[in-house]
Amino acid sequence: MKNKKILISGGTGFIGTYLVNALKENNEVYSISRSKGSQNNVTWIQQDLGEELDTSRLPSEIDIVIHLAMDPLRGESTKSKLKGISINFLGTYQLLEYAKKASAKTFLFTSTGSIYGNKENPSKEEDKFDANDFYSFTKYAAELLVNQYKENFTIIILRPFHPYGPGQKDSFLVPRLIKNIRNNETINVNNKETPKLSPIYIEDAINIILKSLKLNENLVLNAAGNKFYSVYDICEIIGRLLNKKVNYNFINDKNTKNLLGDMEYTSTKLSYIPKTNLEEGIKKLL
Repeated sequence: MKNKKILISGGTGFIGTYLVNALKENNEVYSISRSKGSQNNVTWIQQDLGEELDTSRLPSEIDIVIHLAMDPLRGESTKSKLKGISINFLGTYQLLEYAKKASAKTFLFTSTGSIYGNKENPSKEEDKFDANDFYSFTKYAAELLVNQYKENFTIIILRPFHPYGPGQKDSFLVPRLIKNIRNNETINVNNKETPKLSPIYIEDAINIILKSLKLNENLVLNAAGNKFYSVYDICEIIGRLLNKKVNYNFINDKNTKNLLGDMEYTSTKLSYIPKTNLEEGIKKLL
């Protein structure tokens, strides 16, 4: 992709940092974030999307808006939930209205694979919302909002499943497990088989985003790894690579289900299959 004017929200986040680096050399890139990024050749705009968007600092015309910024809603308080709604839903609304006025051609929104809820089989894009956590609810509500703007520009909704890679904070699954195993902490797992997950390495996630932006059609796409691993499997890989014995506490809850993304549709639409398996990805992270 070349010679496009692109606005990225959340450019200092995990996915955002990689995406900014991938786009900045051949495009005019602007990034909205709560903190200023360090990359050159990028116009950084400090803005909390939970507050009123100051559009006077944004370009009057834009080709593509990529909305990555989100609040993970780690707290259960009313204050935390109101903040999550402000950023995940109202922040999305503000960027949609900006994109409309700035004559954007494409709006890409990153949702989450967790909107499908936990189930036995891999989730497909046409599956219904079935989650019961507040974060997934705010992201799905934002998806419904984004779809109201299909007459204004091409809509791409991306649903990532546990993206991981170098630079990710240890509040996320794979780096958190690495930290726990390094520190000889006990890992709570259900059993050796469930839940199964489909983590995607960051470079594969970025390639899916870049390829999707080249298509001029409305899309909902899963972004997941092409192999499935239980949490136990992931811990065993980490332990082997660190040469550490993993300490487990097995819970054995028979109601525990998987969180898996079916990649058939994404792979067909984009002619792309994720290339990095979990062991290779964790080696790069380590």
